[in-house]
Amino acid sequence: MPLEETYSLNIKEMDVWNWEAALKVPRYRHACGVLKYGNKRIVIAAGGIDNFGHSENSVETMEVTEEPVSIFHFAQQWEYGPSMPMILKDGASATSSGGKAVFITGGTSLDGTSTSVLKFYCIDGPVLQCSWTKVDYELPVPSAKGLALMIPQLPMALKGYPNARHCPEGNKKTFIHKLEGH
Repeated sequence: MPLEETYSLNIKEMDVWNWEAALKVPRYRHACGVLKYGNKRIVIAAGGIDNFGHSENSVETMEVTEEPVSIFHFAQQWEYGPSMPMILKDGASATSSGGKAVFITGGTSLDGTSTSVLKFYCIDGPVLQCSWTKVDYELPVPSAKGLALMIPQLPMALKGYPNARHCPEGNKKTFIHKLEGH
């Protein structure tokens, strides 16, 4: 069931969750990430399924500030951000090691389970300008409901299986994926 509620975790009392600003579009099975620009943090909620059961390409962003008591203090409201280049649910997301981009790997699109890797990034300036791009490499196998990890300067897709192996993607990137059946 899609929800519009968002929460922050109190890091001093790990079991205390604080209600924060509501999403404009209630959603679930979406991807999330946090970008870092100076003292700005941009939280994103991308894609997923809405109240009517439709997959989304809509994106919401919120600038937040760090607080000593909670991970983030959501002083702002969610705003519509640039739409993803494809409708997507169940994508795995990871923030780059420098915090300047969020990658969404795989997921389910209108064409089925995806091998795409999307990148959300912003250009810092007087007004933060954010956009999406489809990167020039893909997952070696389609993946949905997976887990994405950033390993210093290398986006990785991990399907959550203990029998994983490295699978070279040209000479640019290496991905981990399920061994059985591949």
